[in-house]
Amino acid sequence: MKIIRNLLKGISLTAAMFVFQACYGTERDWYGENNMTFHVVSAEDGSPMPHVKIRSQLQVGDTNQEWYLLGYTNDEGIASVWVDYNFSENSQTLFRFVADNPDYAVKDTLLDNYYHHDIKIVLSKADHAQ
Repeated sequence: MKIIRNLLKGISLTAAMFVFQACYGTERDWYGENNMTFHVVSAEDGSPMPHVKIRSQLQVGDTNQEWYLLGYTNDEGIASVWVDYNFSENSQTLFRFVADNPDYAVKDTLLDNYYHHDIKIVLSKADHAQ
C-alpha cells in the first residue's frame, strides 16, 4: 500500500509540474541575433574609414523603433556587431553609417535579409564638401 501511495504522489506531483510549466513557462522570444561584419571604405580611393558610427533601427510594419548604437569601425574600417532582428515577415532593419569626417554623407542601408555576414559599405563625399 505504501508503495502505491508514494507512486501516486509522484505521478500527481509530476502532472502538476507539467501543467504549471505549460501555463506559466518561459515566454517565446520573437527576436533573434545575428553577427554582421561591416567593411566601411571611402568611395574616392577605397581606403578604410575608421571611427564610423553604426546605428540600427528595427522596422516592423509601419512601426519604427528607436535608433540603437551598434558600435564604431576600428582603424581598418571594420566593425563586427550583433544585430537584433524580428522573425515576422514584414520586418527589416535600417542601418545608418555616420563618418567622423563631416565631409562624408550619412549613408542609410536597408536590410531585410539577415544572412549577409560580411557587408561592404562605401561612403561618398557630401554634396556640400569641396
